[in-house]
Amino acid sequence: ETDGRGPARRVLDAAKARFPGAYWRVRNAASLAKWCALRLSPRSSAPVEMYDGAFWDVRHVGDWAGFASAVRDVVPHLRSVVDVGCGDGAALAGFRAMDPALSLTGAEAAPAAVARARSQGLEVVELDLTRRAPDAVSAVRERLGAADVALCLEVAEHLPPWHAGPLLSLLAAAPVVVFSAAQPLQGGVMHVNEQPP
Repeated sequence: ETDGRGPARRVLDAAKARFPGAYWRVRNAASLAKWCALRLSPRSSAPVEMYDGAFWDVRHVGDWAGFASAVRDVVPHLRSVVDVGCGDGAALAGFRAMDPALSLTGAEAAPAAVARARSQGLEVVELDLTRRAPDAVSAVRERLGAADVALCLEVAEHLPPWHAGPLLSLLAAAPVVVFSAAQPLQGGVMHVNEQPP
């Protein structure tokens, strides 16, 4: 009897179940090697698109206005939000739906995501922390310092470990940070740095 998975997938699933720590480290290392190869390719000056339009269509589904309301419950004086790694702007659109008077800014590296966010009328700064353009980082740091809340949702796992410090330093400019990142064995596209909480 087969379960519909190929033999290679069954072997990987068995390794994951039996040796989860080793599987997690190997998976991070393999994704990191792929990330580095993409960055060192002759076309490395262009940002790497990890997600297609179908991914963003699925991600946009959800109660983002409810999420925004939950944040406002914790930060009742909320007037401004900066989303670092805003993707296609789903979270920012949720904040706008909750309160159109909020000042909202996104920062994102992927051109397709930036275009999708801007097509919704959202302000998005192009920022690739792995390339560390000083002017772009300074501009986002200034906005974070003036904002009430910084969001950074499911971004850190896409950055190599040596970029984690700069990301956290940037986020520390904000008075309140709402942060989430992939934990070990979560899995996902180009997760190069899944870490325990």
